[in-house]
Amino acid sequence: MSALQCKPSQLLQLAKATIIQPMLPHFHKGQAGRILIIGGSEDYTGAPFFLGHALMQMGCDLTHVVCDAVAGSTLKTYSPDLMIHPYLVSSASERVKGFKGVPKTDSEADLVVFLDDSPSDVKAFIDSHVTLRINSVVSRSINVTVVGPGLGRDPLVLYTAQKTLALILLSGNPVIIDADGLYLVSLKPSILTDALNSEQSNSQVVLTPNIMEFQRLCKAVNVSVDLEKLSSKDPEARDTYTTELATLASNRLHNVSLLVKGYHDIVVNGKTSMVLDHSKSVIPSLRRCGGQGDTLTGILATAMAWAANYQKGRLWDIYEHSHVVEGLIGRKKLTKDEGIILSCYLATLILRKSSSQAYAEKKRSMLASDVGKFIGSSYEDLVGE
Repeated sequence: MSALQCKPSQLLQLAKATIIQPMLPHFHKGQAGRILIIGGSEDYTGAPFFLGHALMQMGCDLTHVVCDAVAGSTLKTYSPDLMIHPYLVSSASERVKGFKGVPKTDSEADLVVFLDDSPSDVKAFIDSHVTLRINSVVSRSINVTVVGPGLGRDPLVLYTAQKTLALILLSGNPVIIDADGLYLVSLKPSILTDALNSEQSNSQVVLTPNIMEFQRLCKAVNVSVDLEKLSSKDPEARDTYTTELATLASNRLHNVSLLVKGYHDIVVNGKTSMVLDHSKSVIPSLRRCGGQGDTLTGILATAMAWAANYQKGRLWDIYEHSHVVEGLIGRKKLTKDEGIILSCYLATLILRKSSSQAYAEKKRSMLASDVGKFIGSSYEDLVGE
């Protein structure tokens, strides 16, 4: 029996006893999380900032952001806590003005052709001037990589993200795909399936779509969506239908995990599913400002970094607190899939608690930056120090 088949009230205790990394005096910098964000463009600098700020507030030690060269200076002014690497090159750059075959329109068909068969000069430039620099960051013992927030939809940037994502998936490190990263996967699902079918890959992958991104993803993997059922006013019927769709989509993407954001968040991984209803423990926020999804992804990335450390079992005694949930796990270790689902539970709970506290103070004027300020206090209220 899965350890996750317990009462909802016990899930937080289970997280405390397993994946939540303690703070111990022998730890050194980086052991509570080294996380890489691939995102940030001329038009979108807020998303990687909110994400990076959230994961640092959650307790991650080191945050790297690989972004478009144009976005680098702006992101550096937002926060000195983030390490900014302005290595991505867009098709607007003077460095690639002479390249032929780069799509000049927003045609998705042209973009798919470009991703499948990029001109040789583009491949050579990206390999020699961009990918090598990104790999120098990836090689820094990164625990979790997040692909997509603020990435934009420039053809060269998406091509670079495609190549980088394939390499990271083969490395075995956990990956979260969000925002424009989900757009990339919806254009070309084989980015995931080809890499995850490889014997070299054992990466844990989490996709974090909102309802519109979820519909696009379902369409990309030939899962038919009944919009009337998906938007049903009956929460139980809507959750059941969303879970069915998410399970099918997960199956067709090599059983990746999906965290579908909505009135109730839903997490599936092809084998296990859970409706994350926090309404009994958190007063809901009624504000839906931009940036809350990025904040959730940041909290989740840190939780997944801790879960990865838990799986390795080298930093702390992972059985020390098992008595807290005696009868649930005993001295049995959680599986990787269970760790991912528990990370999603923890992240959504903390995000909703943070949003609730921010909304109580700010009401209609609440912003994503307000939510980030309450991550630490929400964590302490729910988990303790």
